[in-house]
Amino acid sequence: MRTLLLSGNDFSGPIPKSISNISLLSILDLSKNRLSGRIPTTLGDMKNLESLDLSHNNLSGKIPQTFGKLLQLTNLELSNNKLTGSIPSGPQMDRMNNPNSYANNSGLCGMQIQVPCDKAFPEPKREKKPKESRSRETWFSWVMAGIGFPFGLLSTVLVFYVIGYFDVVPKCSQRRHVNCVCW
Repeated sequence: MRTLLLSGNDFSGPIPKSISNISLLSILDLSKNRLSGRIPTTLGDMKNLESLDLSHNNLSGKIPQTFGKLLQLTNLELSNNKLTGSIPSGPQMDRMNNPNSYANNSGLCGMQIQVPCDKAFPEPKREKKPKESRSRETWFSWVMAGIGFPFGLLSTVLVFYVIGYFDVVPKCSQRRHVNCVCW
């Protein structure tokens, strides 16, 4: 089989990994379904794949780096999914720079769509707390530790005392005294 066109069939669930076992497949169209989950990395092992259309699904996660090894690939459609991360690079991937192929995936970056990955998702800036707030938190922590430690120690001693008292007292009362008088 060289062509598998399953577009618009309302399929749901993940893409089966076993689809990559069709080694002679050159055209795979799974667009306009309800496929979800991650794109299997095994699709990148399909050496004869020329066209791959996974657009208009609910696929999430990263585009597998193995796609960079697809040397026959001339058409890749991944638009309208929930893909994130960097678009893989490779001889063929670098030539497929049509931004529409990756449209409506708000988490993608890469040279193919002219969104640098280092600037696409900057680290959120953490607000520094004022020193006064930190010192107040530190002071509060030390006060709570000062109260908690003696209370915990007293509770532990009290528990062992009660256990010891109820364990020893019955043993003492069970002893029998027998007085023997020998003549």
